[in-house]
Amino acid sequence: MASKLQPWDVKRFLELFTADPEFREEAIKRPNQIISCHGIKMLPSEIQDLWQESENRLFDRRTNASITYTSWCTKRRQKAHHWLQKLDTEIPSSFHHWRNRQANRYAAQAADGFARRKRLLPFAIELSEGCSIGCQYCGLSAPKLKSVARYDSNNNGTTFNAITASLKNYVGEAGATGFLYWATDPFDNPDYEKYIQEFNKEFGIPPQTTTAAWRKNLNRTRDFLKLRETMGGTWDRFSINSLEDLHIIMKEFSPLQLKDIDLVLQNPESLKIKSCAGRAKDLATRTQLGSIACVSGFLINLTQKSIKLISPCIDFEKWPQGYAIYAETNFQDSSKQIEEFFEHCESKIFNESLDAEKILSVRGEIDISQSKGQLNLTTQYAKIIVEDEIEKAVISSINGKSTVSEIVSDVCKKTKVNPGLVLHAANMLYEKGIFEKLPDPPLLQYA
Repeated sequence: MASKLQPWDVKRFLELFTADPEFREEAIKRPNQIISCHGIKMLPSEIQDLWQESENRLFDRRTNASITYTSWCTKRRQKAHHWLQKLDTEIPSSFHHWRNRQANRYAAQAADGFARRKRLLPFAIELSEGCSIGCQYCGLSAPKLKSVARYDSNNNGTTFNAITASLKNYVGEAGATGFLYWATDPFDNPDYEKYIQEFNKEFGIPPQTTTAAWRKNLNRTRDFLKLRETMGGTWDRFSINSLEDLHIIMKEFSPLQLKDIDLVLQNPESLKIKSCAGRAKDLATRTQLGSIACVSGFLINLTQKSIKLISPCIDFEKWPQGYAIYAETNFQDSSKQIEEFFEHCESKIFNESLDAEKILSVRGEIDISQSKGQLNLTTQYAKIIVEDEIEKAVISSINGKSTVSEIVSDVCKKTKVNPGLVLHAANMLYEKGIFEKLPDPPLLQYA
């Protein structure tokens, strides 16, 4: 077929293949008939090594089209990684270490934990309370829409700019990885476009947008796409909740128009696996143990004037929405009180190194075994190998009752090692997240 195949054509084919079982069947049984379908000008054979019907569908050769598509995807990811890498270099040291410990904890607890270990973001700002969509798979169990923070009402625009300035001052350029939704839909706020332009001024790129409300007003969606073309940043995401959604978006927008929009294929017929948090726990569909909470940091709500310190978890009995709250408060003077909240987290929670009076215990789901002179700390999804002799001695001295200073003293007696080296070994284990325990709700606001 005489046409130049573009990466966004491949993207559209794969979206249809993943989400639409009829299209999938046609592509498999009658591949040469799937031509110019949904605006795609390609043969399935041109990218057959990319088909993702199952893990067993493998091909020996890679086509030129798939190589081009894969290269295009890699360049997009590299653009995002440029900003994610700043989370390791710019944020305050104690915040960095706390985030690293939480990421290590979650990596050992959830099916997607290791993959998301470097992609937990520093903050999210909600511009409304509740959500108008009510997705059945919502991992955060978002309540119905109650209120919206209009930009020009109640000093919201000024407050928002003060919040982002405080975040920029604390997190640095890495704050560009933050975003403006949570258990909310961005398009529920008629002024969302104003907010992202202000965010863009502060951080140099717009926030990533994920919306399931793109279908409510297609003219607004078209204008949003045009606005985003004038900005930098990475890509945005439109949620697809039904086959009807899928067919509408394919009809209304060309592959080129959606080249920077990832379709989140949540319709029941999709091959996409969901995390079994929130309302998704009750779905009769494929799920995996994990949370959709992608922030290990600050959750701010502009309508409620609240700020929380959160991190993802899979203890759904304690925290059914898939994230734990470590501290929270409300604010009126946004800059001063938010900065005081940062200081509270720094002094009371982040704890870059172990407190001498902290009682150490290894998390309950970690199984400890010994083989070939090493300790294996194993969970369902991870294995931490401990080979250092002092670290092994520290673990052997942990009984859930002794403090750090008592453990250091005990190890020193047994090994004749300098206390400083023992404390260093304990802190190396601390960094691996094996001592991290979730807070118990309900949590009292700090004064």
